[in-house]
Amino acid sequence: MSRVFIHSIGVHAERCSGLAALAQAVNMRESPSTTPASVYAAPSITLGAAALAAIAREDRSTLSPHTVASLNAMADALSGNVPGNDAADQAANDDHENVPVFTATDSAEYGFTSLCGLMAKYPGREALMNHLGEIRDYGNPLNMMRLLSTNTLYHASKRLEAHGGGYPIRAMSLSGLCALEDAWREIMTDRAPNGAAVVASGNMRSFDALVAFGKMGLVGKDEEPGQIDPTFGAAALMLSAQDHPYALAEIIDASSLFAPEPWPQAATWKKLFTRAKEQCGTPDIIVAYRNGAPLLDAAEREALAAIYPDVPQKAFKNLIGYTGKPNNLLDLAAILVDATVPPGALIMINGAGLGWGVGCITLRKIRTPSTH
Repeated sequence: MSRVFIHSIGVHAERCSGLAALAQAVNMRESPSTTPASVYAAPSITLGAAALAAIAREDRSTLSPHTVASLNAMADALSGNVPGNDAADQAANDDHENVPVFTATDSAEYGFTSLCGLMAKYPGREALMNHLGEIRDYGNPLNMMRLLSTNTLYHASKRLEAHGGGYPIRAMSLSGLCALEDAWREIMTDRAPNGAAVVASGNMRSFDALVAFGKMGLVGKDEEPGQIDPTFGAAALMLSAQDHPYALAEIIDASSLFAPEPWPQAATWKKLFTRAKEQCGTPDIIVAYRNGAPLLDAAEREALAAIYPDVPQKAFKNLIGYTGKPNNLLDLAAILVDATVPPGALIMINGAGLGWGVGCITLRKIRTPSTH
């Protein structure tokens, strides 16, 4: 059995372009000013300079938006946040050839670009319907690559030159946590002695997400604020079985509990927390899930009050927004850069997935990443 360490982490989100921006938002407790005027505004996700330099020209046209965000997060993790940072330099120079890659990403959506082009040529419903078959002329053949569910996995593995296996994880908003859970277990049981990479990306302003959460009354309408704050984001972590001097944290436990109920009940949370308390003890601080859904928030609060009545809590989605699949890993990054959380603190991070279940990550913080 091996210990498991986080030795590098990076983020790319709508409101935090990198770990340094996240640290500023968390420690100043100020939400960045990049919040769109409307939740229906399409996200603009482009490759940053560091990611662009590492991606072959022939690959750039085949990247899905989720892959672009993921590669930006990987660049943040591998290139480091400070030039000359010893930890970042070591992470960038590590050999990742035999490292397995675990991904948790949304699927790329079919956009309406082709339909809009056809509508411009044939205005009016009857004319449009008579020529609907011509929509094939407006499609981009590269979408065959962009829309693959393994698009991010392929490009993340290529970026690392990794041949240790690729594992796409689908567990709704618990996906990032479950990907970390699988990676942690592989390293801990010595099946991945060279470490592992975990990459997650999501967009809660996608068409499907807005329709689903809108029908549940969780998304605002006509400039009225909603109960969730939908945005996009990505996170990337490099895990190791070695206690390097630059390790950020040690993962003590990562576990999920399947529960098919749409909104996890307090009893489900209590079962998870009771198990976590038996295995890891009482944490010094808890990062609550709190995505803004009232029923879910109330159930989590009730369970926390019953099992961990005196443990301080933090929540970061009021700063970062709700990103879906990567949300737990973004919470993890946020608690690591939080200067008020000292090295040595035992931290528990909560997660939930609609119709999937609940989960938590328990880790011990070793140091605060340098982002200055």
